[in-house]
Amino acid sequence: MIAEEDMWTTWIDFQSFIYYDYALSLFDIRNATKRWSLNKNEFVQVLSNPLFSSAISWEVQKMPMSNITAEAYGMYEYMNIDKFHDEWDFLLKFTELQSKSNLKKGKLQTRSRTMSNFKQIFHTAHNISFFLNFTSNRLFDLLDATSSGFVNWWDFWFFYQCVYLFSKFDKFGKWKIPAWDAYQNYFEYSDFPRVSAELRKRARRFNLLNQDTYIDAFTALSVLRIDDLVAPYLRRTDTSTLYEVELKKVFAKANLKDLAEGVLNNCLRGLDNNNIPKYDWECAFLAGVNANLVYLEAASDYNTAKNSNITLTNTVFYNVDPTLLPKKS
Repeated sequence: MIAEEDMWTTWIDFQSFIYYDYALSLFDIRNATKRWSLNKNEFVQVLSNPLFSSAISWEVQKMPMSNITAEAYGMYEYMNIDKFHDEWDFLLKFTELQSKSNLKKGKLQTRSRTMSNFKQIFHTAHNISFFLNFTSNRLFDLLDATSSGFVNWWDFWFFYQCVYLFSKFDKFGKWKIPAWDAYQNYFEYSDFPRVSAELRKRARRFNLLNQDTYIDAFTALSVLRIDDLVAPYLRRTDTSTLYEVELKKVFAKANLKDLAEGVLNNCLRGLDNNNIPKYDWECAFLAGVNANLVYLEAASDYNTAKNSNITLTNTVFYNVDPTLLPKKS
C-alpha cells in the first residue's frame, strides 16, 4: 500500500497508520460472507455507513451515472455553423487560425475554463437522481478485477485511497479536475497519508489524455485501476495486446462496452497464428476514456445550459443523447 521502489523495507508513519486503520475498520464488517472480503451487498453497506468519509462520499455521489451507449457517443458540442457562414466572420477566422496552431503543436488541446469557488458550477452529465446502489455496483465491478463476486482489502484500500486523494485535488468541490492536474497531483504526491510508488507510476497515464479535459473520480479510478483489470488476461510473452472478447470484458467494467468499432480498429495490432485480431489494450483504453470524457463534458454543458436557463447562440449541441431530452408525456 505504501511500498517504495528504492527501499528494501517499508515503514509507516503514525498519521498514515491512523488513516489506513480507519479505512480497515470500515471494511471489516460484522458477519461478512467471506473474511477480509466484501460482496456487492456488503460493499454498498460500507459506502452507506454514517462514519464513511464525507469527502469520498461527495465524489461518489457526483460520479457519472450515464450508461454511455453507441447513440450517446454521437453527441458533441460545436460552433453553430449557421451563424458563421460569412468568410469575413471573425470567429470563423479565429477557428481556422486556432486549428492551424493546434496542428503545429502536434497535440490536441481541448478548451479550458476559469472556475469560480462555487460548488455545482456545472450540472452532472446525467438527469437521474443519485442512487447509491447503482453507483456502488458500478464501482464494485471496477474493483472486482477477477469477477469473483468479491473485493478484498487491497481492492477496497485502492478505491479508498484513490478517491480520497481525488477529493483533496478537487479543491472547489466541483467533482472533476483537468487531466493535467490529475497527472501532476497523483504523480507528484508526497503528503500524508503516504501512497505507494506503484500508484504514482500509474498516474503517468493521465499525461496521455487531453490535458484540459475534465476527469471525474470514476474515470480517474479507472485509469489507475486498468493494470489490475487486464492482468488476468495477459500472456507471458505478450503483455501489450488482448483479443477482442477479452478487451470487451475489461471495458464492460469501465463503462466502455459500447465504444465504436472504428475507435478499437485504430488500435488493431495484427492477427495471431489463427488469424484472430489482437488489440493494443492501452491504446484502446485511452481512446475509449477520451471518447467518454468528450461525451460527459458535452452532456454536462448541455444540462448546465438547460437547467440554468442559459441561451447559447454560438454553441450548439449536435445529436443530443435521447436520455438527456425531456420525457414526452
